[in-house]
Amino acid sequence: MPQLIEMSDRRRELILRLVDGDPDSLVLAYLLTQYTRCDTIIAWLIRQNITGKKFSDWVKYEWEKSVLTMVKHILKKVDSDVTTRPILIGPDFK
Repeated sequence: MPQLIEMSDRRRELILRLVDGDPDSLVLAYLLTQYTRCDTIIAWLIRQNITGKKFSDWVKYEWEKSVLTMVKHILKKVDSDVTTRPILIGPDFK
């Protein structure tokens, strides 16, 4: 008998919002749960309004069904939003 894995209420809510009734998205959401930062990934997708059928089509056509490449792209976006970058306007006058 397969072992049941406990899921937090927050993760369950994120997955249901991501899937939005699309059965193809449910399979993809399951694949996302295999990553350690899956809550961050799913939250980013929801913030970008990439949910339901739009999400499954986005993975299928934009990422050619490669979940790993998609996850790499999302984490790169998330991490670049967090890191501070210098503002380069012109020379520094003292």
